[in-house]
Formats: sequence, structure tokens, C-alpha cells
Amino acid sequence: MKHVEIPTPDEAAAAAAADAAGGDGGAAASGLGLVFVQFGTAEQASSARKVLSGRTFSSAIVGAHFYPEADFEARKLRDITATTV
Repeated sequence: MKHVEIPTPDEAAAAAAADAAGGDGGAAASGLGLVFVQFGTAEQASSARKVLSGRTFSSAIVGAHFYPEADFEARKLRDITATTV
């Protein structure tokens, strides 16, 4: 594991305020309740995905997905599994 990001309510509020001011902060707000983990290699990420996906944590089923690296580095943290129309 290289780095972990867990968006907090304070970050979500700041992102929403930035978005209201015309910025691109809304992406961080939609990451609330999610955990983002960066691994050192693709193999490590793949192994973690296989082990974690489908497990239960605090009565919620864990979904493990690959995330765009550029978005992670820019802290554009959002739920990529949600579909928008």
C-alpha cells in the first residue's frame, strides 16, 4: 500500500462550497463514505481487489474497483460506479 485517502465531511463541505463558487469541488463531495487506496504496483492492486471485493464491512458489501490514477493524484475523489444520465 502506497497511500490511502478517506474523504471527510469537512472536505465534502469545502468541495461543495468550491463547486458553488464555480470550481470543480463537487467530485470530492461524492467520495464521502468511500476509501481510496493507491498501491505500488498493478499486481498489488489486482491482488487487493480480488481479496476485498465482495467482503462485508460494517454490514456493507465492499466493492473494489480500479480508479483513474490522474484523478486520484488530483484528489478528484468520487464514486465511479454511480451512473449519471
